[in-house]
Amino acid sequence: MTLRMTLLLGCLAFGSLSAIADYKPSATYVKYKGLVHVHRDGSDEQWLEVQMRVNTQAGVSGLGEQSISFNSTLSSLEVLEAYTLKANGEKVMVEPDKIRTQDDVDDGGGSIYSDSKVKLIIYPNLEIGAQIFYKVHLVRHTPVFPGQFYWTRLASPHYRYEDMQIDLIQDEGIALILDTPGFTGGKVESAQDDPVGSVRYQHRFVQGEAYPSETASVSAWDFAPHYTVSSFKNYRDVGLAYQTRAAPMAQVSPEIEAKALEITQNANSETDKVRALYNWVSRNIRYIGIYAGAGGYVPHEASSVLKNQYGDCKDHVALLEAMLKVIGVESTPALINASNAYRLQALASPSIFDHVITYIPKMNLFLDSTAQYAPMGTLPDMDLNKPVILTATGEISRTRQSSPDLDFITSKIQLQLRPDGTVAGKTVSSMFGSEAIDSRISRAAELNKDQQRLINRLLNRFFETGSGELTFEDPGLLDLPWQTTSTYVLDAVVNLPGRGALILPTGVSPGRLRGMSIYTPPKARRFPAMCGSEKYIEHYEMTFPKTVKVVYTPKDVYFKSESLQYDAKYVFKNHLLKASRQLITDRKGRICDANDDAQWSAMTTVMKRDLRQQVLFN
Repeated sequence: MTLRMTLLLGCLAFGSLSAIADYKPSATYVKYKGLVHVHRDGSDEQWLEVQMRVNTQAGVSGLGEQSISFNSTLSSLEVLEAYTLKANGEKVMVEPDKIRTQDDVDDGGGSIYSDSKVKLIIYPNLEIGAQIFYKVHLVRHTPVFPGQFYWTRLASPHYRYEDMQIDLIQDEGIALILDTPGFTGGKVESAQDDPVGSVRYQHRFVQGEAYPSETASVSAWDFAPHYTVSSFKNYRDVGLAYQTRAAPMAQVSPEIEAKALEITQNANSETDKVRALYNWVSRNIRYIGIYAGAGGYVPHEASSVLKNQYGDCKDHVALLEAMLKVIGVESTPALINASNAYRLQALASPSIFDHVITYIPKMNLFLDSTAQYAPMGTLPDMDLNKPVILTATGEISRTRQSSPDLDFITSKIQLQLRPDGTVAGKTVSSMFGSEAIDSRISRAAELNKDQQRLINRLLNRFFETGSGELTFEDPGLLDLPWQTTSTYVLDAVVNLPGRGALILPTGVSPGRLRGMSIYTPPKARRFPAMCGSEKYIEHYEMTFPKTVKVVYTPKDVYFKSESLQYDAKYVFKNHLLKASRQLITDRKGRICDANDDAQWSAMTTVMKRDLRQQVLFN
């Protein structure tokens, strides 16, 4: 779902941000001056001046080309002026042929075709200490939602802002609400040329300190200063505005009715019919976004989606809604954020929503048919515990929390140490919930590819080598339980015959425990972080040759904190070592802080020591 219907700044994410004590942002906002004039019909006119100083070599690369997005059907954009200001004060103008209009590109690399365009500005003579400047004029003559206006700007914590000023002119006849946490200012006297009856607001923002990004941080929209203006009084109105435009597109055509009846002809229960329709849409409607006009918010007609067998998330929802009507099941689109934002902003605006899924009220069931490998009743991890707007009613709801009882992996690992020091192994892993979805996606991407390359990659994660095979059913068969089976031979892990020691190898297994033990949170966390609740269980059985005398085996381990638990048990008898390791994370929500980091560090200290425990033998 394309939401880039406002003027976007291409310079908000460039260069890597190193977590170092003496952090230097790649660039600094010397000036950000915006004037937004909102008309009574929801259309608007904007003038924007941006001036940024290059601080690092990464900033040279990041600022060298500026991409400013706009919708060519709903708006027009003109670059009024652009230049490089060298450190010695020399101004080098950007030549007209270095300001180009191009098709916009989907950030996620997906198949997107739209009338969203970018003005690309290519700056000359850029070096550390130089500054870039551009001034643009945007006219949005057609609002996305008739009679409604919304606009928002984020002040990133990763950049310094020496002078940020936003002026808003509100014409008589449209009611606007402002939310400006971190900004100063408010209503001011109108300027001489402001329209009669209009109201002017002026807000400023200064940020002298900038901070590096942190591992697993949530979206800055969840915590950073921002400027938001909206004509929507509440989120109910946002949902109903979407519904007004989307509902007519979910009508049942004769073709849709015939197809829905064909798909469900062998299903006995209502639940089975819903599953059949969901599976068919998920597997047969190819994800492609085609956005024309307000297409970022308005789906295509369900009948055309069926005919073409492609569409984006809105189109998936519209077609599935129409098909469900055929079997007498009512559903509603559910607006959701599919990235790393977990909170609704205080002021209602469509800006936070970049995805749409399906909700069936009578079954209390969320469905995301664009998640091709998500069985009915499951959602991808990035859909979990998110606020949603049910557009049929405007109600705010929430998807389920991630859970160790629903999202987990169990692995049975059988190993045989051979007299030459090599290890023969077999691993059967069963995945559930979002973990199964992630595994299905990974395995689907590897279909018909060289098996040995896959095996090498999996073994090399933990510095193991060998050969093997990984087998699994078709990831698209959503009604089947999901598991993978691997058989493998590891190159010698110890020198035999003779004395030695070994840790339990991972082999061609999911390896989540060893992988998660490596993660180290920031020493000092400033921003809230994403987290989840899941469970990983590994059951080992390792057989030793009768010629090897085991003299020491690992000891049991147990750790428990407020939201984390790790335990390991070991039993050795008759040349067979049985080991069970389990990690449970059970958080209250999807947003964690430094307290969770402290628990994690304490737990992984114990976990790492356990994973380093060795079997000693003569």
